[in-house]
Amino acid sequence: MVMICGAVPTTRSVLLKNECSERFMNVYPGHKRVVTAIEDDPDSRYANFTIRTLNSKLEIEIYSPATKKYLCFNHRWKLIATRNKANRHCRFKHDIVINGYDKYVSADDKHMYIGFNERGKPLNANITMVLERNQNFSIKQRKRFKQKRKCFLFTKIDKSVNVNKHNENLNQHNRPL
Repeated sequence: MVMICGAVPTTRSVLLKNECSERFMNVYPGHKRVVTAIEDDPDSRYANFTIRTLNSKLEIEIYSPATKKYLCFNHRWKLIATRNKANRHCRFKHDIVINGYDKYVSADDKHMYIGFNERGKPLNANITMVLERNQNFSIKQRKRFKQKRKCFLFTKIDKSVNVNKHNENLNQHNRPL
């Protein structure tokens, strides 16, 4: 068992790029509760999210500062954006997959993941339960399962890290004297 002593709530500004749609997750104003992954522009303010650690269980909340909405699952496990974060389905856990991708799973139910299809529309979170429980796949179903699995993967890009500035600092330290 690993115990993290003195875990302090942290807040990070990030972009979340979905591997299935190959676009950034976003919440646009005016769209009632709609979350999509159709944004191509990483500089769009609607693609910017704040991830905040809430407690020692490392539960997080995902917030869109541009629209002032939180990401949540509704009672049917559909991904929505809402101003009311009191819903118990608004807490997530962050899983890091072996190949470096990130997954976001409901803190309330470990089988419910955030995911998007190839067109950037949210996947029903229940699909993960079907995919994980049914191990007797045909060859065609196995291929479809592998394709769907990437729809729950994200690349997290930290907005506070300036890659160019970081590379310049590295180059300055590695110059011969």
